[in-house]
Amino acid sequence: MALKTHINKVVCHEMRIIDAFGMSRRFTYREFFDIVCSRLTISFALLVAIALFGADPHGFRDIMPLYASFAIWILGVLSFLVFKLAMFSLWSTVSIFWPRVPYYMPISTTVEYGGVAILMDRLARSISAPGTDPEILSNYPYYLLTIWLIELGFVRFGVPFLIGEVPITSKKNQPDGAGKGTGSKGIQIGNRTLDMASLLYMRSEEHYLNVTTTRDRFTERATLASLLPNLEPLNGIQPHRSWWVSPECNPRYKRIDGKPTLVLHDNTKVPVARGRLAETKAWLETITRGGNGG
Repeated sequence: MALKTHINKVVCHEMRIIDAFGMSRRFTYREFFDIVCSRLTISFALLVAIALFGADPHGFRDIMPLYASFAIWILGVLSFLVFKLAMFSLWSTVSIFWPRVPYYMPISTTVEYGGVAILMDRLARSISAPGTDPEILSNYPYYLLTIWLIELGFVRFGVPFLIGEVPITSKKNQPDGAGKGTGSKGIQIGNRTLDMASLLYMRSEEHYLNVTTTRDRFTERATLASLLPNLEPLNGIQPHRSWWVSPECNPRYKRIDGKPTLVLHDNTKVPVARGRLAETKAWLETITRGGNGG
């Protein structure tokens, strides 16, 4: 159970990803996994492998059979995706304890391509004639720069397309009971449909919502403003423009470092805007009298 909880925490944890030119995006591991394993990404990777086979920068075709040269490039590109998922898994786990540590793509790619280069170098030497040099490791900086540019192009143009056009979160990742007849109205958040009564709180960040329910946590591309009209039956409140809180969180009002704050059942601290302080206090009194408060 503890392992399952930890895995779920890693999968639902949101990370900040910074590309080579400093642009920042936020993804959960689940979203990142869906992007890497999408048909578009795999197709793009295979096209890159075919292009590299055609350019033959290492001169593979001169030192090994044609089929072996083609197979090494395909294997090299696909293994790069596997290394990237492994690195992001590690980084996701680390960022749970140090949430301010971003996933800086150039550093990560340097490590990932290092593993791929070693793998390809050993394969090439095992297939080619003794004494030949595939020139993989010796030209590592040049090829690393090429990988950076290819990856940057995909992040800037391919990923936005995936986010906007292709559902990132699959149905199999939806929480149990989502969208089914549970006696409560369903609500659509990004690409997920879930039981409205299961909502606990949401935090908006740029174009994403970090959602916590009674079953799990997840991040979807959506805006809090678009959901507020549908949330009225839950008698929740928006204490801050970036937050929505359900009375099921058993919120308590507290001043932390002199700032008005709601402390939720899981010790999450929600800031209260000064202009919404009176409304928030009145809401707390209402739900306390109604038996929902702590």
